Amino acid sequence: MLLLDWGIGGGSRFADVSPHPFWIIVLLASSYYGTSTGLAAAALSAGALLIGNLPEQGFGEDHSAWLLRISAEPVLWAITAVTLGEIHSRQQRVRDELKHERDQAREAALSITQAYENLTRITRDLEVRVASQAQTIHTTYLASRAIDQQTGDDVLAGVADFIQSIMAPKKFSLFLLNNDVLEMITAEGWVQGDTLRTEIDKASPLYEEIVSHRRILTITDPKHETSLAGQGLLAGPLVNAETNQLIGMLKIEELKFADLNPSTLHNFQLACDWIGMSFTRARRVEQFVESLCVDSVGQILPATLFDRQRALFAERSQRSDYNASVLFLRIESQASGGSHRRATIDRAIQHIADRVLPSSGLRFSLRGTQWDYAILLPDVHSTLANDLGQRFMNLLKEESNRGGQFGEASYLVETVHQGSLPRADLKEYAA
Repeated sequence: MLLLDWGIGGGSRFADVSPHPFWIIVLLASSYYGTSTGLAAAALSAGALLIGNLPEQGFGEDHSAWLLRISAEPVLWAITAVTLGEIHSRQQRVRDELKHERDQAREAALSITQAYENLTRITRDLEVRVASQAQTIHTTYLASRAIDQQTGDDVLAGVADFIQSIMAPKKFSLFLLNNDVLEMITAEGWVQGDTLRTEIDKASPLYEEIVSHRRILTITDPKHETSLAGQGLLAGPLVNAETNQLIGMLKIEELKFADLNPSTLHNFQLACDWIGMSFTRARRVEQFVESLCVDSVGQILPATLFDRQRALFAERSQRSDYNASVLFLRIESQASGGSHRRATIDRAIQHIADRVLPSSGLRFSLRGTQWDYAILLPDVHSTLANDLGQRFMNLLKEESNRGGQFGEASYLVETVHQGSLPRADLKEYAA
């Protein structure tokens, strides 16, 4: 604008123009950018107007009148800048408040939408849950058949279907009591990284509550929460109601929050009682079978005869002073198949034993103890028994490679009598 003045205005800086063109700058700056920018524009306009261009004081003009004459327009610019600037600031605050209210309204609408969707989902889940709780006699009967089996292995195989049918947990596990330790036998839903324990001993408060007090524990009870110690939501003992014999523990580690209710607790207690009775019945059948002279394979003697035969074996070897050894075998199958699978393993063991071991050896099935099989070897030195055990392991590996699906295997040679040795010599080898 000053260039325009120098070009066509004669260099008077529009002193004779009214209203002064600098008003445009002040008005625009104040209206669009506020008080601070407006005052800065007023100050720059005043400087551009007066610096080096002060009008001369007239003859007979009072000094105060002269000051008023040269400062009147800059003062009006400043006043206008403040007035319009504050109006602009007020409008800006109103816009900010409206924007904030708009954002809050959007958030409220979003929250209401999410709450509605959650309510719809919960309602749908409750409808499904109510419908699922309306169990018919036929459904309960089908669920019970999953564990109503004649062997412990078959009961274990059916536990998962049974629990899913009546409770549908995401994670659960079954423990059996073995030598004062609750050992995990089967689990569903466990993933790598879980801090769930596979063995629970006497030092654990959970062991005390389950084994000693026979209590059903739930995470909703603060006292029970301490005993559970992050190991599950529900835990209950597996007890035979007829004999009061403790068999193990059923534990639920993860369950939908909506399913944790009194009805679920009742179903959980029912499941514990039912599984306990099924295990007891299956063990009774297995004990009856083992009480027979020989098992279904026909050449492996039952465990009930082992201790007596070993005692006679040791007595005769010491009296006659000949070598006597016992070969113990442990075989873990990678596939489960109940009594049929056990018979298959027995036949495989029998076949390998016929190839490796002397025919004079007595063979026993020791399932349910530390070892699966034991073979009494008369007139066999411990060194030879160890060689026989190693050959047995090699043939077992060959059988597994041909589809036998055996897991880890190990053997132990016990020297019952060897000349005049004062005590037994135990050596364990892993295959």
